[in-house]
Amino acid sequence: MKIILCVFLIASMVFCLSASNDFKVTILYDNTTYTEGTLSNWGFSCLVEGNGEALLFDAGTRPHTLAKNAEILQVDLQKIKKVMISHNHEDHYGGLTAVLKNNPGLTVFIPPNLLSRVVLDITSSGGQVIKSASPQSVGIGMRTTGIMGEGILEQGLILSTGNQNILITGCAHPGIVKLIRQAKRVTNQNIDVVLGGFHLMSRSKKALRAIIQEFKDLGVVRVGATHCTGKSAIKMFKEAYGEDFLSMGVGKILEFH
Repeated sequence: MKIILCVFLIASMVFCLSASNDFKVTILYDNTTYTEGTLSNWGFSCLVEGNGEALLFDAGTRPHTLAKNAEILQVDLQKIKKVMISHNHEDHYGGLTAVLKNNPGLTVFIPPNLLSRVVLDITSSGGQVIKSASPQSVGIGMRTTGIMGEGILEQGLILSTGNQNILITGCAHPGIVKLIRQAKRVTNQNIDVVLGGFHLMSRSKKALRAIIQEFKDLGVVRVGATHCTGKSAIKMFKEAYGEDFLSMGVGKILEFH
């Protein structure tokens, strides 16, 4: 009985610690820029800070570009202790060496099919590789969706503040709506904000209207579409969400409470 009570109290303490989290998300790599002087390039990366932790979600394509943007934005790459790679495409892991160079000993959460040479780069720098499969915690208030898809395996990042849930996606190859539904299953709550690449470049306007309606039906109240979403799709999301559309680009800082 005492053991059960102890476990319950510990679980309650963990819940309390993760029930009220503030997060700051800084876009470090994107196809477009938000802050003057930063560099744009095909790819995506953002820094998530909260509860004394700093996690890099994806790393863009070019190490130099990632490092330069961090310098311009006065982001210290050495404070990053964890990295999460969404999927096995170079525009999401290519810049990783800039982080490994500045901060050896990282914990890197990767899809199980990440290139062996990239895994070797991580381990040879003293980093620890954790292959993701099922949803798992990557920090206080931070969880993966678990691996989804068949041909292209991908995982998204879920941030839970206690007041809202945020989903960040790299490219959403398994389907952005499927990822939202999965995040909703993981949290057992609505996903309030969705950020990142949605991979909708080849979709017709009719299909895009249906997807936007699904976002709204699922309870998504704010959207930050970028990277591989496609210009037409981004425009339609912006029109549909109005003031609740979050402009993205390198240097954009988003705060969630």
